[in-house]
Amino acid sequence: MMDSKVSLEVARALYAQMCHFHEETDQQRLQSDKTTKQTALLVQSIGTLLLIFVVVIAFYITELANQFTYIVSSIEQMNEKAITISKQMSGMKNDMVQVNEHVLHMDKVLTNMRSINHHIGAMEQETGVITEQIVHFDQLGEQAMQLMGSMNKKMSHINQSTSHINLRMYQISKPAKLLPNP
Repeated sequence: MMDSKVSLEVARALYAQMCHFHEETDQQRLQSDKTTKQTALLVQSIGTLLLIFVVVIAFYITELANQFTYIVSSIEQMNEKAITISKQMSGMKNDMVQVNEHVLHMDKVLTNMRSINHHIGAMEQETGVITEQIVHFDQLGEQAMQLMGSMNKKMSHINQSTSHINLRMYQISKPAKLLPNP
């Protein structure tokens, strides 16, 4: 019987051990459930935060891509404007070259005008001399006209005298015409 008492004691000890193990297992299961719920809540929170983070990152990447597109577009516009400005500057340079040529030409014109002014001054003096000579020539013409008038009167007088001489010669020669011819 001893064996049965020992067996019973062993069985009771085993049962107590099993109960104790079962209680510990239940406690650990409860503890594990609690930890699992906390872990699941933590994982859910982390997942939610990661999802929010991914959404925010996606939003910022989209905004960054839009801004990059805008920047590239702005750079293209600036490049086109720079090309336009470069063309306009080239045109302005050509215009300035032409203006410089015109200014140089104006210097030549100014030099020519000064030379012309000098010649005009000389021409003015020569015109004065010519005018004096024309006045003198006019006076000579008047004197010549007066002389011609005087000569005309004298020629008229000579013609009258010659006419008288002719008449006298005719009158003198009339009796000689009556004489016979030899």
